Amino acid sequence: MDHLERAKREEAAPLIEAAFQRRLVEEKVLHEREQQLEVELSRQHHDGDLKEKNRLARMLENKMIFQERVISRRQAEFDQWRLER
Repeated sequence: MDHLERAKREEAAPLIEAAFQRRLVEEKVLHEREQQLEVELSRQHHDGDLKEKNRLARMLENKMIFQERVISRRQAEFDQWRLER
């Protein structure tokens, strides 16, 4: 009985090794495909971020003007409050 079982295992060993090698190849292909998708997605996010940066950069001057106006108004209110005290 043991000889028969050993013979079955010896016959199955190359099949198991071949299946393992096939699986390695399939996983490598899958990994490469996923990496390509990740790179493409990253590129798309980067392009979108650059467009957003350019859009916001055009508003920077207006933001600075508004910020200076608010700060000067608050400073004037604070100075007026200090004089009243």
